Amino acid sequence: MTTENIIISNLIYNDEYRDTVLPHIKDDYFQDRTFHWTFTIVRDYVNKYNKSPTKDILLTDLNIRHDIGETECRDTAAFIKEHLKENPQPLPWLLDSTEKWCQDKAMFNAVYASIDILEKKNDGSKRTSIPTLLRDALNVS
Repeated sequence: MTTENIIISNLIYNDEYRDTVLPHIKDDYFQDRTFHWTFTIVRDYVNKYNKSPTKDILLTDLNIRHDIGETECRDTAAFIKEHLKENPQPLPWLLDSTEKWCQDKAMFNAVYASIDILEKKNDGSKRTSIPTLLRDALNVS
């Protein structure tokens, strides 16, 4: 089971964990599109209804989205059906692991954004913004 799988499963099945970490997790931390879409649907549902969705709700909401390609939709549905399970973990470990994962993903994203700036792919950003990107990533907690 991957860290992403543990995070998403616990967002659904562990209310205390969900309420603590959901405001701090960004969808761009999920590089794998299956995890990205699952997280996005969970987050949107929780933000609207203030409770976790069921698998059936996830699948229904997935199928009505128009911003997901057919292959990504099929792969995400398979993930939801087969891999999202209640898998209780000790809350302190979950919080520590999630914080470390968020820090790693924030740094990864900041490094890639810095490379884009250096290669002038990102016209709106200046090279002087690179230290701020990296500092912000280091301050994720």
